[in-house]
Amino acid sequence: EEDEGDAAAVADMLTHLNEVVKRVASERLQRGDNTVLSDFWATVMSEMREWSEDPKEANPEVIMRRVQEHAAQAFMQRYVTDLEGIWSTFDYDGNGILDPGEILNLTQYFLQAMQDLLKDMLQEVF
Repeated sequence: EEDEGDAAAVADMLTHLNEVVKRVASERLQRGDNTVLSDFWATVMSEMREWSEDPKEANPEVIMRRVQEHAAQAFMQRYVTDLEGIWSTFDYDGNGILDPGEILNLTQYFLQAMQDLLKDMLQEVF
């Protein structure tokens, strides 16, 4: 029963993370903004922090916190340890700033990465 709760909490959190990443990227694309990596992730992480601190979203709180910590650690280890490498892969012109097309490609990469991570985490639980 606890494993099912953990799996549901992981799925809920990653679903919300996917929604936040898509929305933030979409808003920046619609505005035609160029995006700096640190600004993009600061916005995403700030919104995720607010979401995780919302009492109605942290039910039960202990499981949600534990799942969030695990998911954040797994995501960081897998995808953020080489953030500069990932960034340079999508910064096609090498100017250090992502234009809207580059943002779209980076977002698609991270959404796929999150989907893969979710599958792996659910396999760990079950």
